[in-house]
Amino acid sequence: KFDSMTPADAEEGKAVASGTVITIKYVKDENVTQPTSYTVKHVVDGVEKVEDTKTYNSTAWINEENPTIVVEEGSLAQKEYTGYKFDSMTPADAEEGKAVASGTVITIKYVKDENVTNQVC
Repeated sequence: KFDSMTPADAEEGKAVASGTVITIKYVKDENVTQPTSYTVKHVVDGVEKVEDTKTYNSTAWINEENPTIVVEEGSLAQKEYTGYKFDSMTPADAEEGKAVASGTVITIKYVKDENVTNQVC
């Protein structure tokens, strides 16, 4: 957006001395944005729990070449699935409070927990 002009009194339709250089300065307009998002999926024993999949949305400056989005607090919380335990997360470096590339899919995987059993009477 327009920030300033030198000479400050130069204006359209007004004469200036020959050879005058008019400089117009623009600055980043933080209000012009593009959408950003990331998705968190929970996969239990190879099966995506679609009901637990969630996409988080935000915005980034319109001219940001590689737009990012900050991972929200609580969005990577592990779910509890009876008989299963947390195994891994990809990308492994995804972290709440840190930025990831817009469009990133974070997958939290769970595997069978052999330590959980039912007592048979």
